[in-house]
Amino acid sequence: MASEAVFGLRGQLTLDEKNGRIAFAGQTALYLPHKFLTRWLVEVEQALGIEGMLLLQRSTAEQFYSMQRELFKGSTEWLEASPTQRLEMGLTLLRIEGWGRFEWEEITPNRGRVWTRNNTLAEAYLENMQRWMWPLRETPFCWLVSGRLQALVALASNLPVSEVRVTERACLTVGADRCSFRVEVG
Repeated sequence: MASEAVFGLRGQLTLDEKNGRIAFAGQTALYLPHKFLTRWLVEVEQALGIEGMLLLQRSTAEQFYSMQRELFKGSTEWLEASPTQRLEMGLTLLRIEGWGRFEWEEITPNRGRVWTRNNTLAEAYLENMQRWMWPLRETPFCWLVSGRLQALVALASNLPVSEVRVTERACLTVGADRCSFRVEVG
């Protein structure tokens, strides 16, 4: 049920590579390929530090919360789904959008863990690492993915974004075998 509702939205996704725009469910935004995006994120991190990246994560969460709420507001499948089914729908949506395949390792009413071995943002960093001679990172890199997951959990749980915290605990960019995110609610 959950996947059918999300996969039915694929026809609404259009990519305008010439103009760098992506349109989905009536929303249009700039499209940044992950390899380009990682270079920009490294520059932002160097300029703004961890506080700036936390702000970027929060603004990403707020933006995608609004976009996903608009996307699913008329969906009977979404409205009738349990929070767990909504989370699965959201993870499927992340995969369709090209962020990678995410899996729940643990899920309880107040916390959970999500992991992926093919986080495309982390993979793009590793590819650019060779090109730009960046060192292996000492701290996790996937601030945008954390924001996306924060929005997804808040929306699936009918909570404001501010009541959900997502922290990346392990990352491919620091040499881990996967990216792992801790989720806390409340």
